[in-house]
Amino acid sequence: MKRLIIKKACAIIFICILCASYFFLKEEKQNFTDLTFSNIEALASGESGSGACFGAGSLSCNGGYYEYKFYSLK
Repeated sequence: MKRLIIKKACAIIFICILCASYFFLKEEKQNFTDLTFSNIEALASGESGSGACFGAGSLSCNGGYYEYKFYSLK
């Protein structure tokens, strides 16, 4: 009778160790993408932005609209 109880206790302890090791080893690493870093930088820069506008043609930048005007020399 004691032998059967010891076997059951060992089996239960073994199953508990397997379950615990599964949950502790299952932790996933967080992989940050370029989009994630861009969002973090945007949140950190505040409302004013970086102060520089990049682009071609007419653009809306830093709260203002800058229209591209083309003058031809003839």
